[in-house]
Amino acid sequence: MVTSRRKPVFQPPEDLLKRRIADLETEVDDLKKRLADATPVRWTGLRGSSALERVIISFDGLVKTIPLPKAFERDKEWLTNGRCGAVDAAFNPSIFRAADGKVWMLYRIECIPFFRFSRVAIVQLNSLFSPVPSTNRILDLPTDYDLYNAEDPRIIQADQHSIEIAYNNGLRQFTASLTYPGFEVTAHKRWDSIAGIHLSEKEKNWTFVSPDRFIYSIDPLVVVSGQSVERTGGKSLQWKRGQLRGGSNLFPLGDHLGQVVHSSVEIAKSKDGPVRQYFAAVVAHNPTTLEPEGISEHPILTGEPCDVYNRPSQHHVVFPCGAMDLGSEVVVSYGLNDMNCALDVFSKQQLTQGIRWL
Repeated sequence: MVTSRRKPVFQPPEDLLKRRIADLETEVDDLKKRLADATPVRWTGLRGSSALERVIISFDGLVKTIPLPKAFERDKEWLTNGRCGAVDAAFNPSIFRAADGKVWMLYRIECIPFFRFSRVAIVQLNSLFSPVPSTNRILDLPTDYDLYNAEDPRIIQADQHSIEIAYNNGLRQFTASLTYPGFEVTAHKRWDSIAGIHLSEKEKNWTFVSPDRFIYSIDPLVVVSGQSVERTGGKSLQWKRGQLRGGSNLFPLGDHLGQVVHSSVEIAKSKDGPVRQYFAAVVAHNPTTLEPEGISEHPILTGEPCDVYNRPSQHHVVFPCGAMDLGSEVVVSYGLNDMNCALDVFSKQQLTQGIRWL
């Protein structure tokens, strides 16, 4: 027995459907254009009156797994507590705007066991500073350990066809040139010596102004050009919260170049050693000599109390690595508690007003 289905009560004209689909496609294209053109200075979650408001980048939009060495394959589940290379911490980000206007975020990824297979990844951020997951990739940055233990990436400069970055392997500072937009390494350098300076066991917090010029030490000031010391000395910043170390790239701040730097002090001891509290401050550098001429009277970011276990370190960390100029404001990217990538936006006027000039 053959039955026919009853025709719908209303059958819209075919041309009406086509017009409606065309209207929806136009609407979608318009929304995409508005999103691409949008350059919001503030967005939901960023700081207002509260110093605790910030954006934490969700792991959902970042790299999910670190490929482990073949030597781990046989006992991978046992050696990684069942995590098998899953990313358990993504932190210490550096954001920058490329020559084509796209915003990118370099970041460090870790998996259990921590500090064994660190890598650096990169992802594009949309106009709301959210990751575009399809753009994620792990960078093959040279280290002394078969591309592993690459940590704490910082942008140096970017042009139309390449970017220059700094990173470290936990012991030594590296710089690298990468193609853009392919992000293939074309050259790299491990900094093993500087004339007149005895390098310590660990060297990893230098501030590069260019691939061959950098601030080796902030307080006391040591500026290096090429392989030799360019400038030393300068006024003491008299910061009371530990030794000032490296931080973000430099950005325009009035008549100076601003930089967000970090320091830390010991606040407790645990079974695994000292627990350190981190602080971030803004330093105003002379644009020519790079000599510090002012520093925040008070910290602009402070590490928050947190669980000291089940993550790479037990410290209460704010670790600034990047700063992107928005004109009257600056977006600072930093690692939070050695676990997350965080973003915060600061008014340059407020930063300048909070500086204690020397």
